[in-house]
Amino acid sequence: DGSRVQFIDTTAWGSLNSIAIHGGIAAMAFENTTDRRLPGQVVLFDTATRAPLAGVHAITVGALPDMLTFTPDGSRLLVANEGTPNAVADSPYTPANDPVGSVSIVSM
Repeated sequence: DGSRVQFIDTTAWGSLNSIAIHGGIAAMAFENTTDRRLPGQVVLFDTATRAPLAGVHAITVGALPDMLTFTPDGSRLLVANEGTPNAVADSPYTPANDPVGSVSIVSM
């Protein structure tokens, strides 16, 4: 019916770019809060408690993680890191300020 079922407060981690859910784990990709050219992070949450997953729950990934997905068996998390430069910080633009795009593979 369109009503909210649950809520996870992600404001402490910054700008949320993507989310993937598998087997009771919500993986969320966040760009770096001070400079999007720097490494971002993936934060893992328990979908039942809506709290950060016990143990390691924040994983550093490449610049501007833009999309993530679990493999079908849930054994890995694949993260596409866009690496887009910050137009405001990089004015005028120079290739030296352009972070490298990358893929992070996280063993779950």
